[in-house]
Amino acid sequence: MRLYTICIQQHPVAVVSAGADLPLPDWVATDPELMKTLRMTEQIRAQVPDDVKRAGEFIEIDQLLDTWLGNDLRVLEHNGQPLWTGDRNDIAIREARIEEADQWFASRREAVSNEDVDAGDADWVHFLVGVSDPTDEAVDEDDD
Repeated sequence: MRLYTICIQQHPVAVVSAGADLPLPDWVATDPELMKTLRMTEQIRAQVPDDVKRAGEFIEIDQLLDTWLGNDLRVLEHNGQPLWTGDRNDIAIREARIEEADQWFASRREAVSNEDVDAGDADWVHFLVGVSDPTDEAVDEDDD
């Protein structure tokens, strides 16, 4: 798994994970033949050059931008403005810097400890800027 930073109009906005392997289900881990096949697959995967792996991870992020992540970036706001207009020319993706990765790990660790996300869930996004969701309904304090 690698961490990538999504920049919008040259400003770092979010850190996402790509290339994460999901935890093995127990029925796979306890089957010797499946584990043997998995080990052979991992040996083959280890021979794949890093630039080919990165290309696959960029495709994965591109697919996320076409689905839920892209929707979030178009809906969520920073300083009252949407993070992204949907124009692909405004997006750049690069490997996360150390301090960005540290923030991603810290926010994910907190979310797991608060049980906001399952520890085995591979997808996690950490926003590097403050965001608000204008679609959230305002809570009326008198309704308590």
